[in-house]
Amino acid sequence: MVKSSFRHCAATVTEFIGSSHHTLDIGVCWLTHRDIFEALQQALARGVKVYLMINYDQINIHPQGLPFGSLYAAGARVWGYCGPGLLHYKFAVADGERVLSGSFNWTRSDHADFVMVTTDRDLARQCTEALYAQETAAVSYEQFHLIPPRKIDFRQLYTPALTGSHDLRRRIVGGAGAWISSTEYQGQYDR
Repeated sequence: MVKSSFRHCAATVTEFIGSSHHTLDIGVCWLTHRDIFEALQQALARGVKVYLMINYDQINIHPQGLPFGSLYAAGARVWGYCGPGLLHYKFAVADGERVLSGSFNWTRSDHADFVMVTTDRDLARQCTEALYAQETAAVSYEQFHLIPPRKIDFRQLYTPALTGSHDLRRRIVGGAGAWISSTEYQGQYDR
């Protein structure tokens, strides 16, 4: 079974959370959507074991943000990813067999996003293993008060692929194997 949604992504996520019976393993960059957060609280109240890893930054963790401590107090395992880079996952695994994934960050931002749900035990296992492997670069909720959240500057997320002939030479010498084969670019970096 594969089900996709290109509209009302938050509703699809809350429905997915609500349909879990035993476990939810979640890796998502940003979680600021209150309805999704409430669905997680309701899952915990039903006895679902929740594992949540979010990016540990000022978008998720701030005084007016969601009270992740309440999830922890209700029994959730809450982790904050500290890097390097972002935890750019956007998936949840329910009951070790269903996977929700897509481009949707769990925020109220209005973008052209999608989510899809598939039933695949092998994919579910792979996602869960990849998520748990990130614990080495994360802090548990108990440590949140010890480390200030990272400051994410969205300009730092943009790294140009090629900035000029000096960059091309550096990458080739460094073994990056940069190739320009299109006639559109031939000669552009030969200056």
